[in-house]
Amino acid sequence: MNFFKCHSQKMKKDKYIFLLDKFTDIGPDVFNGFAVEYLVLADTTKTIRDYAFSGIGKCNIYLPSSIEEIENYAFENIGAGTVFYCESGSYAD
Repeated sequence: MNFFKCHSQKMKKDKYIFLLDKFTDIGPDVFNGFAVEYLVLADTTKTIRDYAFSGIGKCNIYLPSSIEEIENYAFENIGAGTVFYCESGSYAD
């Protein structure tokens, strides 16, 4: 499994983040404090771990159809107005 876990100060102010295809898991607290407006997960993403999006501000998050598991607290403490987009009929839907 390849976790995506980045606390780069550089990325925290980016408006758009497109993750590369090498990541399969989104780890805990990855986007805490990020001001990103658009976040697109890789088509290889299979698992979103607890608190992965905790602390992220208002954001448009695109979830791929490849997701197989979303842990119970993956979206705990996210900003109001966050919008999720996913394919109809996928696990994320």
